[in-house]
Amino acid sequence: MLSTPWLAAKEFANTEPNMFGIGFITWKLEQVPELLDLAIKHQPRAIMLSFGDVKPFASKIKDAGITLITQVQTVKQAIYDKEQGADIIVAQGSEAGGHGANRGTTPVVAAGGICDGRGIAASMMLGAQGVLLGTLFCASLEANGIEAAKKLLIESNGDQTIRSELFDIVDGYDWPKPYSARAIKNKFSEQ
Repeated sequence: MLSTPWLAAKEFANTEPNMFGIGFITWKLEQVPELLDLAIKHQPRAIMLSFGDVKPFASKIKDAGITLITQVQTVKQAIYDKEQGADIIVAQGSEAGGHGANRGTTPVVAAGGICDGRGIAASMMLGAQGVLLGTLFCASLEANGIEAAKKLLIESNGDQTIRSELFDIVDGYDWPKPYSARAIKNKFSEQ
């Protein structure tokens, strides 16, 4: 029996089914598991579980057709939660306010689409311990490349590119799925 029966009347009185979400501190939910049944009864769009093992609750949430969001502090937790059926995984850094976990010992390095100091700074502000730049250096003076191709790379933007397996297939590179390459669009790729 719930020690707070007013919860249902007060919190759900003016809500439409599937128009709200509910979050639980998972280790606390283990102490009062009937709260999950109450939450599911009111058909939230999503239920978020944070700080604990999601396994005892995940299947009940998923079986009810409710989106399962979990919050994790490590890669191991993220993999585990995905295996339990998480639809959305929130990665919480050690710099989070309130409760969280200490910084992990594995550095997180950001990559992809970082092409200037602003991108580097933004990545670092979002918690990356470093950045990996690749394509940016293809246009450098030190790169062994065709000058016209370097110029095209510098002058192009994201709208002028395509992500596809096309060029790898033509070049005979056997990249496995799901890896594709970003390249500048040309007449061949548009056909």
